[in-house]
Amino acid sequence: MGAPDDAARLAAYDEFAAAVRDELAATRARMDELAAAGKVKTATYRQLFAARVTLKEIDARLRRPTTARASMPPPSSRTA
Repeated sequence: MGAPDDAARLAAYDEFAAAVRDELAATRARMDELAAAGKVKTATYRQLFAARVTLKEIDARLRRPTTARASMPPPSSRTA
C-alpha cells in the first residue's frame, strides 16, 4: 500500500468521523426541540434516541486509540 492510498484512507476516515459527529449533533438538537415541546414519548423521539445511542458508540470507537481497537476480540467472539 503506497502513500497515496494511505492519504486517501485517512481522508475518508476523517470525513466519516466528521459526518458521524455532525449527525450526532443534529440528532441531539432535534431531540432537544422535541423535549422542549413535551414530545418525549413520541415514536420520533424514541427513534432519535436509538440513533443517538448508536452514533455515540460509533463516535466513542472512532476516538479510541488504535491499540485499544487492535486488542479487542473480533465481533463474533464477543458475548452479548
